Amino acid sequence: MLLWGLDFLIKAYVARIEALLGRMERVRWVHLIWDLSTIMRWPLYNKELWERLGEWFMQRLKGKAGMQGIIITVGKRTLKLERKGVEWIEREVVLY
Repeated sequence: MLLWGLDFLIKAYVARIEALLGRMERVRWVHLIWDLSTIMRWPLYNKELWERLGEWFMQRLKGKAGMQGIIITVGKRTLKLERKGVEWIEREVVLY
């Protein structure tokens, strides 16, 4: 469960990244890192945060025309995807 006070920070960051991605028309690779230790004072991996930040942005980025690769890190979990034709291939999952 998210800690009180963290939700408004995440929503603010998500809104900024959404606006930035909306303006990027020719981007081909994105490496998005959510370093939650700066917010929460300790490294974190939690399924709810992955689903809200990692999974959500991964799906959004996969839908962008021209996107060829995505690396998303949430806390201590990293997922790397590369487009091969019309399919997305998971290249690497690193769990610390």
